[in-house]
Amino acid sequence: MRVLSLVPALLLLVASLQAQRRAVPATTLGLLITVSDEYSAAVPDALVSVSMPGARATSQAMTDALGKVRFFGPASGSYQVTVRKVGFYELRQDVQLSGAAHLQVSLHHVEEYHETVEVNDSPPQIDPAKTESSETLTNREIFSLPYPSSRDFRNVLPFLPSVVQEPSGEIHIAGGGASDNFEQLDGFNITHPVTGSLAFRISPDAIRTINVLTSRYSAEYGKGTGGVLRLEGKTGDDHFRFSATNFLPGFELTQGFTPSNITPRVNFSGPILRGKAWWFEGLGAEYDFNINKDLPFHPNSTPVWRINSLSRIQVNVSSSNVLTGDLLLNQESAQRVGLGSTTLPGSTVDQNQFSYLAGVKNSLAISTHTLLEAGVGYVSFINRSLPRGDLPYLLTPQGVNGSFFETTHSDSHRLEGFARIVRSTSDRKHEFTIGTDVDGINYHQTFQRKPIFIIGSAGTLVHETTFTPNGAFTQHNSEVSLYAQDRWSVSKAFLAEYGVRADWDSIIHDWTVQPRFAGTYTFSDNKTKFTGGVGLVSDQTNLTALTQSLQGQRLDQDFAADGVTPLGPPRQTAFITDTRALQTPRSLTWSVSFERMLPLEIYFKTEYQQKRGESAFNFFNIHPNPNSSGTYLLRSGEKRNYDAASFSLHKKLTTNHELFLSYVRSSAWSNAVVPFTLSSPLFGQQAEGPLPWDAPHHIVSWGWLPLTSKFDFAYALDWRTGFPFLVVNQSQQVVLPADRARFPAYMNLNLHIERRFHFHGHEWAVRLGVNNVTGRRNPASVNNNIDSPDFFTFTQNQHRALTARIRLVGRK
Repeated sequence: MRVLSLVPALLLLVASLQAQRRAVPATTLGLLITVSDEYSAAVPDALVSVSMPGARATSQAMTDALGKVRFFGPASGSYQVTVRKVGFYELRQDVQLSGAAHLQVSLHHVEEYHETVEVNDSPPQIDPAKTESSETLTNREIFSLPYPSSRDFRNVLPFLPSVVQEPSGEIHIAGGGASDNFEQLDGFNITHPVTGSLAFRISPDAIRTINVLTSRYSAEYGKGTGGVLRLEGKTGDDHFRFSATNFLPGFELTQGFTPSNITPRVNFSGPILRGKAWWFEGLGAEYDFNINKDLPFHPNSTPVWRINSLSRIQVNVSSSNVLTGDLLLNQESAQRVGLGSTTLPGSTVDQNQFSYLAGVKNSLAISTHTLLEAGVGYVSFINRSLPRGDLPYLLTPQGVNGSFFETTHSDSHRLEGFARIVRSTSDRKHEFTIGTDVDGINYHQTFQRKPIFIIGSAGTLVHETTFTPNGAFTQHNSEVSLYAQDRWSVSKAFLAEYGVRADWDSIIHDWTVQPRFAGTYTFSDNKTKFTGGVGLVSDQTNLTALTQSLQGQRLDQDFAADGVTPLGPPRQTAFITDTRALQTPRSLTWSVSFERMLPLEIYFKTEYQQKRGESAFNFFNIHPNPNSSGTYLLRSGEKRNYDAASFSLHKKLTTNHELFLSYVRSSAWSNAVVPFTLSSPLFGQQAEGPLPWDAPHHIVSWGWLPLTSKFDFAYALDWRTGFPFLVVNQSQQVVLPADRARFPAYMNLNLHIERRFHFHGHEWAVRLGVNNVTGRRNPASVNNNIDSPDFFTFTQNQHRALTARIRLVGRK
């Protein structure tokens, strides 16, 4: 019934639209500027400045959803118009005006190549219309930063201050879990329908911008208490283009000569109908040897091959109607997954995955003040996991032996539909948005499980875990979202954005209403800005936790010291879910920030944000003897706290060079950090502690500088506190306070030199560098068994690596 509270707000919004439409007479209109990109698509939220040459006074305003901005008052004389937006080259244009006028300008995206005669990169700037807390990487930064395994765009994300990455590749934004993020590609939801994680691979060469929102985001975005990750793919233009990266096999020097992973990436693009329709194709392939020379046995590698393809089409049906289509394909096959010093090759698994996204979106300018966007998308994930043998699965103090106990096969799909209407008032003081999202999710899984045998330090059997017969289950979910918001330019200095969002799904059967508010105040010199905001954000229903109770039950049997005599009858371990008692996970988030342009055009930002999450899904052991058995009840009982204070400095040196430095002091805590699952035989009570991705200190710095007119120097530094982990005994009981032990501090410093040159009418770039210059070990795993002679031994270490890269950038 709470959704009914939206009705008065929507009626008030419609009335306001009509009132504003009548309030502004046409005689007050002055200079109207329309900003579009090189594909004639509107560019919203671009900062437009209008000034007379030599004059100190400058008028500034932001474009609306239709790329339009109006300056009031007389419009006569000589003026200079400057247009800036992150991810675009700066545009400066001198115009001669006499009376009311309409000026149309075009911005060009920052690219590795361009054909304009002269461009100026937009420096870091105070954006008076930006209410959300966000961080952005452009296409050029994705290419220029020297980060390890640059074939995967996820590996560049830790060079954003709010992001940390696990060794598995999982991404955590602003203290949230990997399943607490909302991910989009060109407006389509690419979050995994079941796990909520980022599972798609996309060639970095095919990505134009990466934008991460951490707080104060508008009511348009939901289902992401951690943050929002927005990806924008490239688009073709009126020229046929071709570029390639790592099209020749390379090598690495890590404890000797090692053949490098084979990771060719190519882009094709061009016109279908010049000036009207374009296509783009970004292909990425890789074969990873993943050789671990620290392992004392063979085979000592986990080979993986992957193929990904992003195809995009844009059609300008008319000057006011733009149609776009995306097709993203992923195919992956991995062998010996999980191999390590404590896991022998026969105990690993082989995994296969096929996934795709298909989507179509239409943007239609209904009038000079109204934009309608609508689209439909479909994502599908098919996963297989197969053990490498039929031997008994043994957990010993020295590690894992035998064949993995679990075989799985899962299929998950989501059909998505979305629409929104954006309308600006005639005086551009208000921009109203009303929208909806509708999703349908299907999830089917089959599984087979064999017993798990836990061997003690004396070499005898201390525990046996068996499972109920093999089975299968299917889970459906339907989701509906409604939102409405207003962006109100109260004055030249003050901007307010307020709205409300409501989410419902067929599992929780309850509307979650989420009010949002954010405001900015920009000083008259346009060099100082305060921003603050508060809002309630919910998460999607996590089907991984919800379906644990559908996977059967477990029987646990303890044995005496002789390894033969049972200690009592087998104990049944059950996972129980009562959806009627569950609530939608949500987080109350607020943040404040201060931005200032320092001398020498150095951009400075400091921010504090706080998140208080509640009702997250987690299992709590309610058995009378939780240290040796369990009845695990799924509750909306997990609470999460996140506090972070940060600062950053950003300086653009020349057109193609810049420096960045940031520091984040944070704390990520939960009252439920023990990951109880049916297939993970942990025993004990649920406990509080730092979250497994908690990193109290995080320093990021990167940049590229000119060494000579032909050589560039690039560096990237990522340093953070080591992640915490659980400690267990030989019976898999959780001991010590949960997540109080930590990995060593992580540090990765990469130094590269790049040479660009022209050959046969094309631009080429050759790079030579060293990753992990300091030789930091940065282990990825640890023996956490307190009864093991190898307890607290860290493995899967990194090594110093000499790398090379060659790219065909494109035609000059």
